[in-house]
Amino acid sequence: MDRRTFLHAIGAGTPLWLAALADPTRTSRSSTEQDEAPRCELSRCDACGELKGVAAAANGSPKIATCRCEPSLCGRCGEVIHPRKICGHYWCEERQALIHVPWFAGMKHSC
Repeated sequence: MDRRTFLHAIGAGTPLWLAALADPTRTSRSSTEQDEAPRCELSRCDACGELKGVAAAANGSPKIATCRCEPSLCGRCGEVIHPRKICGHYWCEERQALIHVPWFAGMKHSC
């Protein structure tokens, strides 16, 4: 997704994952392309240095990859529940893969 499409989607209030699906430059992949690495549009965060942006999951669907600058906070006390965004994804450079953070990752927090 190019910058213009991204900014248009944000201005229209469209969620990023939906904007990535509706990207007119995105074409369906042929059977030979499905064996290639998934399409990623990641950039380094200026604050923490991790990769964030839109990345393709193993099944090819686009997902938002967040960095450590967006932790999950408790709605009651405001403390950090988990260093990653719960029910979100992040890009693991070591594995070169998109990793999901499940909802139950923050269950050990207590106020």
